[in-house]
Amino acid sequence: MKIIYDSTNKISALSADSEDGSYPVENLEDEHPKKLWKAASGVTRATLTLTMLPNASGVALFNTNATSVTVTVSTGLPISWGGSTVWGGDTVWAGVDLSTDLFDLSPSNVGSMWAEYTEKTGPHVIQITLEGDSTLQAGILRAGTVYEFNDPMLGIFETLRDFSIVMELNNGATYIRKRDIVRQFNFRVPILRQQASANDFYTFLLDIIQQRGPLALPWRISSNSDDTEWIVYARPAVMPGGDHSSKEYTFVDVTLLEVL
Repeated sequence: MKIIYDSTNKISALSADSEDGSYPVENLEDEHPKKLWKAASGVTRATLTLTMLPNASGVALFNTNATSVTVTVSTGLPISWGGSTVWGGDTVWAGVDLSTDLFDLSPSNVGSMWAEYTEKTGPHVIQITLEGDSTLQAGILRAGTVYEFNDPMLGIFETLRDFSIVMELNNGATYIRKRDIVRQFNFRVPILRQQASANDFYTFLLDIIQQRGPLALPWRISSNSDDTEWIVYARPAVMPGGDHSSKEYTFVDVTLLEVL
């Protein structure tokens, strides 16, 4: 199980090479997935550029209609020199670290993308190139520290929670106002608690959940699964609780509610 979280935002600057003025790129850092960034009308290929503070290692995108995403992480931006520029033979160039991954998205996973990279100890740049069949859009972008815990135990329960209003009227007819139907996940995680590392019970409960409270976070529920349906922007439906019945592990019960 993995979570992307930082107590302070590690995205120091965010820009897009295409933007609809009514749907600016700043919307991606809002808490509401339906408050969208959109490219200019008809643009089906666009790039988001994030300037990151040190010690980040992951990025996630939600509620996008892109059909593919390419992620490039570098320690600097490329520069083009004029054709007449001449450099001495002893010129030494700083290395640029690039890694690219391609993610094919489908409508069934409501446009979720997750990418990890080797943690950078200094400032760096993430470029996310989106491609699709219609004007591109996205709702949530998060980048920062990836916390990794043990995967949930066998028996993850996944269901749907319907927020629609359903009332029986005086004449026996039914009034229905359809609202969002979201996914809910219930599972138990054995989290180490007898070691001084990031992968322990109190890091999960106090440093992440208590600080973030009821607000949503990017979750990868199973680290060993490539199933993108389990990459979800979700909030705790109830605060997690742990069973200290083992000296080595605390068994934590988690209920997550998807945020659309």
